[in-house]
Amino acid sequence: MEKIFIDNKDWSGLVLSVISLFFVSIGFLISGSDWSTTFVVMGVLIIVIYLSRPYWFKDYIKFSKHYIYIRFATRKGASIKFSEIRKFDFLLNTLIITTKNDNCYVFNTKGISSYELKNLEIILNDELENKSKENNYQYS
Repeated sequence: MEKIFIDNKDWSGLVLSVISLFFVSIGFLISGSDWSTTFVVMGVLIIVIYLSRPYWFKDYIKFSKHYIYIRFATRKGASIKFSEIRKFDFLLNTLIITTKNDNCYVFNTKGISSYELKNLEIILNDELENKSKENNYQYS
């Protein structure tokens, strides 16, 4: 059974962006030096490596306060706002997420451990409950 890599609301993106900006700025400030190109390349490489993280893992989930990005064994995932989710169901090795405007996202969960799927269900329930409390309505 496979695991899901879950990436949640952390500050690593902001920290790496600042570090990358620092390297690129130093590279441009010392533009006459032999090291200028090295600093610029290092800054750009840091961001490229950070942004490629979803493709390092076969099954990847990233979520924050406002959205969830899900990718299971495909090249392309789906980014869905929690405020738009009406319901979700786990049925026969699939995760089905229905939005308020009747869009339906179907994800194949075959091969993913039940423990990992339970964690995903907990995340979805918690975030949807938080959204319903913020919007003063009950999630059903």
